[in-house]
Amino acid sequence: MARSHASSTMTASSRGEAEDGLPKWLKMAWYFLSPIGLPFALLIAYEKIGLRGAQGLFSLGYLHPDFFIFGSVCGIALIDWPVMGVVYMVQRCDSVTPVDKLMIAMAALASVALAIPG
Repeated sequence: MARSHASSTMTASSRGEAEDGLPKWLKMAWYFLSPIGLPFALLIAYEKIGLRGAQGLFSLGYLHPDFFIFGSVCGIALIDWPVMGVVYMVQRCDSVTPVDKLMIAMAALASVALAIPG
C-alpha cells in the first residue's frame, strides 16, 4: 500500500522517461527574459549600426526609461543564458529538441547584438 522510498526518489532517466534537453527553470527564465530582452538587443544593435550611434541610446533612455531599464536587465541576463543552456545541452545531448537549439541560438544572437562595439 505504501510506496517505498527508493521508488519515489528515482530520476526520470531511471524510470525510462526521457528528460528534456533544457530544464524547466531555464525555459521559464527564457519565457520571462526574451519578450523584453530580444527587442531591446535588436534596438541596441540597430542604433549602434545605424546613423545615430550613441546619441540614439541616450535618447532611448530619456524617452522610454522603463523599457531602457528593464531591457538592460533582461539583456544582461540573456547574455548569461546561452552559457547555461549550452552546458545542459552538452549534458543531455540525446534529448535536445530543435526548439531548445533555437532558444540558445536566439539568446546567443542577442548577446552578440549587445556586445557590438558602438
